[in-house]
Amino acid sequence: MRGLPRPVGVGVVTAPLLTIPEVAARLKVSVRTVRAWIAARRLAVVRLGPRCVRVEPTEVERLLEEARR
Repeated sequence: MRGLPRPVGVGVVTAPLLTIPEVAARLKVSVRTVRAWIAARRLAVVRLGPRCVRVEPTEVERLLEEARR
């Protein structure tokens, strides 16, 4: 028995997700700062498990653009 077809574009990630240390390196901040931004909901994450989070590259770009203003 097959499930319902998934709509095109829903839940599809086009770029590899970034780890917290990778985000910190790109933004030139500490891992602690990235975790604080996640806790404050300033940076959105994708939760892959109870202790496994990743960040979409577009979120990093959004944060950079926000900082430039």
